[in-house]
Amino acid sequence: MTRQVSITLVSQVVYVSGYVNGEACTFTLSDTTADGTVWTAEAARARLDIYDISITAVDAAGNAVTYNMTIYYGLNLVIDRERSDVEHAAEMRLKGVDGMTDKELDKWLEGLKGSYNATDLNRVETAVEYVSDKLASVGIHLGISVQKNWAREDLPSQSDMQRYLGNVQKIRDSIAVTEDTPELTTSMNNLTYEEANDIEKVLMHVNILLESMMKAWYYSGEIYAGEV
Repeated sequence: MTRQVSITLVSQVVYVSGYVNGEACTFTLSDTTADGTVWTAEAARARLDIYDISITAVDAAGNAVTYNMTIYYGLNLVIDRERSDVEHAAEMRLKGVDGMTDKELDKWLEGLKGSYNATDLNRVETAVEYVSDKLASVGIHLGISVQKNWAREDLPSQSDMQRYLGNVQKIRDSIAVTEDTPELTTSMNNLTYEEANDIEKVLMHVNILLESMMKAWYYSGEIYAGEV
């Protein structure tokens, strides 16, 4: 089985080559949008639908830039970060790349549970789109904009983070949630591991509610009313 993996790059890019989960893949220009050019590759389907991408993008002037990113499909959430995860991430930062073992370096590049980086941004942005699409399927349209191809080299702006957090807040506000659905932090500055967990818990709770609603409609026969 394969998966079409897509990334959006600046419009000046004319050629892309690279790897998906360590396998060489051919990237072709599949679309042009207001945000840039969309490049797509056919990759082997990963068991968890998680794809580590390393590409070289070349512009019309021949300038080459390397990007490394992890992208997700579907709902992949982390809701169980603990203080020990944060302490381990801090320990690895002190070690530095040169002081890490090969195994530690692999884990570092994948994205440690106790840190917050491009891997987390891509996972949550994808989950936001997933839940937003599910809301739209029941008539709740939020008009949310996401960015799903954050690279390790990227530095998010304040407005990026306001949009990121605001998207999750819109989803939380769009439906009557249960009492155990956490409130969101108002800022991504100095984010704690508990606040990071809460961001993804909100998405999990809303998704569970939507699935329950859709099953209830199905079992009551309402999904068929007037349609057949």
